[in-house]
Amino acid sequence: MPISRMTASFALLLLSVILLLQFIHIPCIEAEGKLFAETVDPESIISSIDMARIEDHIKFFSGLGSRFSGYPGCERAADYICSFFRENGLEVHEHHFHLVVPVDYGANVTILPEGFTLKVYPMWPNMVALPITERPIRGHLLYVGMGSLKEMEEASRRLKVPVNGSILVMSIHARRSSWLNAVKLGAKAIIFHGERDAKRPEFRNKFLSEIPLRFPRFYVPAEKADKIISLASKGVMVEIRSSMKWEEREAVNIIGVVKGRVQPSKYVIFTAYYDSFSYVPSLAPGAQEACGISVLLELARYFSANPAYYTVAFIAFSGHNLGLIGSRHFVQDYILNRWREFGKNVLVVINLDLHTDSNIIAPIIPGGFYGGRKTHTMIPLANYITKIIIPEVERRLGKTIRISGEDGLSDFSYLNLFMDPFPYDHEPFFTANVPAMSLIT
Repeated sequence: MPISRMTASFALLLLSVILLLQFIHIPCIEAEGKLFAETVDPESIISSIDMARIEDHIKFFSGLGSRFSGYPGCERAADYICSFFRENGLEVHEHHFHLVVPVDYGANVTILPEGFTLKVYPMWPNMVALPITERPIRGHLLYVGMGSLKEMEEASRRLKVPVNGSILVMSIHARRSSWLNAVKLGAKAIIFHGERDAKRPEFRNKFLSEIPLRFPRFYVPAEKADKIISLASKGVMVEIRSSMKWEEREAVNIIGVVKGRVQPSKYVIFTAYYDSFSYVPSLAPGAQEACGISVLLELARYFSANPAYYTVAFIAFSGHNLGLIGSRHFVQDYILNRWREFGKNVLVVINLDLHTDSNIIAPIIPGGFYGGRKTHTMIPLANYITKIIIPEVERRLGKTIRISGEDGLSDFSYLNLFMDPFPYDHEPFFTANVPAMSLIT
C-alpha cells in the first residue's frame, strides 16, 4: 500500500481508538442525543497524531536486521521501545521470560577448487530437526528449476551428475512433493533460491511441522539467486559449512503506563508485538510486522500528553509467532497470578495487528491460536467501535472507513479471511476471561 494510503488508514484507526478511550467511561449517547461533547474535535486530535513519526518507527524497526525473537535485532527493538516510553514520560516496566529458538550462526557454500564462498541461510527446522549439516558436506551443485522429476532427470543427464549425492538448487516456488522427492532420491541438501513474487505459503511448504526429518535446507535471496543458479547449471563441486543451534534465550515484554485522570485503579490495555518472524530466521526484517508496534508507540505518545479517564497500559510483546509465548506469559504472571490486585481491574484489552496491504478495519474476537467464540461481554465493545465510534469519525471528517464484521465477525468466519488463521495476542487474555479483541487491517 502506498504511504499516503497507509497514512490515511492508520490515522483513521488511531482516531477511532483514541475517541473510544476518551469516552469509554460515559454513556455512548448523551441525554440530548449527542454522541460526543462539543469540545471534542476529531480534526485537532488527528492533527496531533504524527504520521511521519509512525513511518520513522517502521523504517527503524525494519532496518534492524532480523527481529526474530532472541536475535540481536529484537533486543535492539526492545531497547528502542523502552527509551521511547521513558522519553515520553510513561512509567516503564519490563517483563522477562525465556524461550527456545533456532539460532543461526552462519552458513556458506565454498566453490571448489577456487575457494570463494557464497552466503546462504538455514531455513526453518523440520519439527525439532535443524536444517543444517552436522559436518561439512561436499557435492556437485545441480540446478533443477521447480524440482519436478523430469527437471531432475534432465539436469542429471545433461551434466552427467546423479541426483544421489548432489546438492540441488531449486526455486522457492517448488512444491513440497518436489523437494521431498529429492530427499528420496538421495540428494545431500537443497538450496532454495528466492523469487521476487514468492509468497508466505511457498516458504511454509519447505519444512515439515510434524516429522523431525534431518535434511539440510538453505535459502538464497532473490537478488542473489543468479550466481548460485549459474554455478549449479555448470554442476560445480562445492562444500557447505553451516551452524544453527537450539538455544534458550531471554525475551522481554515492555509495559508503558499512563495513569488515568479519574479512575487510575482501572486499566485499559493496548497491545502489539514488536518481534518479527520468517521461515528463514536470519532474514526477518518485518516491515509489515512493524506497523502495529509503530502505531502503539504513537498512541502512547498521545496519551502521555492527554491522559484518559482510566489508566492506559501499552504492552509491546515478543514471541508473537512462537505460540504467542510473550502474551501467554504476561497473562499468566500479571492477570492470573495477580488477579486481585491487577487482573480483575483490567476493563478491556485492544490488540493492534496492522498491515499496510489492507485498508479494511476488522474487529476480531476469535483468533487462529485458541479459536473461541464471541461472548456477550465483547459484542457491545465491537458494536461500540463499528456502529458508534467509526461512523461518528466518518461524519466528522467526511471520510469512509471500510469495516469487515460489525460485531467482531461471525463465529469462526475469520477462517475465511486467511489461508491459515493468524494468532492474535488478545487471545490469551480472552481465555483468561478478560474482555479482549484485536483490531486488524
